[in-house]
Formats: sequence, C-alpha cells, structure tokens
Amino acid sequence: MTMKEIQAPEGLRARKKRARHQRILRAARDLFVAHGYERTTIDEIAEAANVSKATFFNYFSAKSTLLIDLAAEVEARFQRLIDHERKRDCSTQERLTGFFTVSAQLITRTGDFTRTLLLEASSGFVRPGAQQERVSQMLHALEDLLQEGIAQGDVRTDYSLELIVQMVAGAYNQVLLSWLADSRYPLEHQLGNAARFIGEAVAPR
Repeated sequence: MTMKEIQAPEGLRARKKRARHQRILRAARDLFVAHGYERTTIDEIAEAANVSKATFFNYFSAKSTLLIDLAAEVEARFQRLIDHERKRDCSTQERLTGFFTVSAQLITRTGDFTRTLLLEASSGFVRPGAQQERVSQMLHALEDLLQEGIAQGDVRTDYSLELIVQMVAGAYNQVLLSWLADSRYPLEHQLGNAARFIGEAVAPR
C-alpha cells in the first residue's frame, strides 16, 4: 500500500481553510498589481477577500508575510516556464529565448508589484537559506533544459554543464538586477539580446 493510499482524505474544514488562504492571496496579488504594494492596506485585502481583518491575521501575521507565498508562486511559475520550454521541439537557443522573452513579459505586466516582490525575495526575508533554496531550484530547472540540449547536440560539452548553467543564470539575473535598479531599463529588449548571446555562446564549437 502506497503513502497516497493510506493518507487520510482532506476534511471539509481543511479544504475551507486552504480555500480561504488562497482567496486572501489572490486578493492581495490583484491589489498589489493594480495599486502597488505600499498603497495597498490590510483592510482592503480583507475586504476584497471577503474576510474580516481578524481572519486575515489568522493566516498572515503582517502584510509583508503575504510576499512569502507570492514569491513562491512566482518562482514556481518561472520553473514551469523553463520546463515548458525544455519540452518544446526546437533548438536550445529557441528554448532559452522563449524563457527569457516570456518571463520578461510576465514581469513587465505586473510592474511595481514584481519589483517589490523580487527585491523583498532577494533580501532573504522569508527564512534563513530561502534565497539559496530558490536559486538552487532555478539552477536545477535550467540544468535540465541544457542537458536536453546536450542530448540533441546543440549545447557544447567542452565546458562543464555546471559552469554553463551558472553563466546562463548569471546573464538572466544581471539583466533583472539592472531593471530593478532602473524602472526605465528596457527589460524585454535586453533579455531578448541576452538570450541570443547566451544561445550562441553555449552552442558547440
């Protein structure tokens, strides 16, 4: 008998609690995107989620703690995007370009909120080691994508896969850091350029 078979089914109370948690998160995310993190109040989040302020504090100790779960959602979305690109029937350069381009569009679409989220997440406010854990997960996703490229013969093997992954992630993160420092920075354009450059750099010689 598997663990899944012996695991007790989720009760009604637990389902309602999880649904309420997600409702608060959705309300907060929508308000943060629409009005900005700083201008959004807990009262507004509670009202949008149709819960009392006291209920809000049963789930989150402060407005900033919402960013913990929201950061995890964003990271999971980026990892799914990398996995989606990995499965495409195309070249590694096209996969990298797809990931860089689509992620830039997602980031730009949510503007100030994403900037706040990335700045807070990079500060390691979640818990000790959280940033390292997120970086590790992203590197593993990129490693899988590049390993696929090695298997199909369009990623070089004269350097270690570990180094190539670090160079790809470094280029991506450097463009993001430039955008975080200056909201006028052309994120989509520069991520597109970075993807093309990296795609050429990782190709076999």
